[in-house]
Amino acid sequence: NKFHLASLTTPQEETASSIDKPVPMTLLAGFLGTGKTTTLQHLLENTEDYKIGVIVNDVADVNIDAKLVSKSSNDAQVGADGIVQLENGCACCSLADELFFSVEKLMMGRDLDAIVVELSGVADPIAIVNNWKMAPLEIRQQANITQVVTVIDAQTFGSDYMTWDMVTDRRGWSNDPTGCSNQKVSELLAEQVEAAHL
Repeated sequence: NKFHLASLTTPQEETASSIDKPVPMTLLAGFLGTGKTTTLQHLLENTEDYKIGVIVNDVADVNIDAKLVSKSSNDAQVGADGIVQLENGCACCSLADELFFSVEKLMMGRDLDAIVVELSGVADPIAIVNNWKMAPLEIRQQANITQVVTVIDAQTFGSDYMTWDMVTDRRGWSNDPTGCSNQKVSELLAEQVEAAHL
């Protein structure tokens, strides 16, 4: 849980002066199959009394990641305080506006300590951070991106980085041949790592 502790005080340390501050939002990035959903599930199983909202973005036909997280959140020990799905598009291109309003939807009626956005494996976190700057002010006053955490697979990173493949060459990785997925695998890996605070 170290990555979300870096930007939060404990609930007991919450003071009146911080009540109106935007809820810190973490982008959880990483290439396909690196373990983002596993990382998110582990976080939700060890919330340490934090109230965490979750947004899951998957570019596949069926949002498998959201279904897995939702299943985990039905367990008594899991502390997800709301889950929103972004389907059939990527948050850094075709679903940029939907991300804005999904955050607003997630915040409605909830007193959250943090929000985690699990990005699709083909998402460029830098593009999402830049898009977020254009979100309506009233939404940015409720929640704001504070950090990017990128998960990598040490076993496959080197071979993937050296490939000339396009993301669309990898069968079944994306149902959208435009936007974020229309680039080289090596470029995407570099963008995701360069954007990371952790």
